[in-house]
Amino acid sequence: MAKKHMYGWQRSPAMRIKHRGLQQICISLACCWLVACSSSDLQQDTQKFKQSYPAQSGGTLISAMPSDPSSMIGMVAGESASLAIGSYLFNSLLKYDQNLDLAGELAESWQVADDKKTITFKLKPGLQWADGKPLTSADILFTWQLITDEKTHSPYASDYQLVTKAEAPDAP
Repeated sequence: MAKKHMYGWQRSPAMRIKHRGLQQICISLACCWLVACSSSDLQQDTQKFKQSYPAQSGGTLISAMPSDPSSMIGMVAGESASLAIGSYLFNSLLKYDQNLDLAGELAESWQVADDKKTITFKLKPGLQWADGKPLTSADILFTWQLITDEKTHSPYASDYQLVTKAEAPDAP
């Protein structure tokens, strides 16, 4: 029999066991129902992700972020939301592919010198800015100089300052 407790009604040990057992049965039935109802839909949706789709211009990208970005330029903002947006807006010489191997994004190839102190990048041919002007090694050099400039206050400057010298063959 339930007794009045100072915080409300107190259940007897037998009632708690019955209540817990009923709870477990309800949870188990709900899980079975969810699995049974969704297994074919889940398989069909998974197959849609494996299908390849033709590239399209325009459209809308919806992405969940843990917070609001403080900037659209990832090199000057240090939180993950700005970096995520920056990765959609800006390209880099190299990126990681689906196997976490380095792959060229702007770089067609790169060569590491025997002393492991020099890396020479060759840009992909035909790269252009949004206005149609060609992207050059001078543009890459400018970006490195901007990130390492103490006036920029980039939280990533120290990573790029490990490079002690950078040159561009087409720099003025």
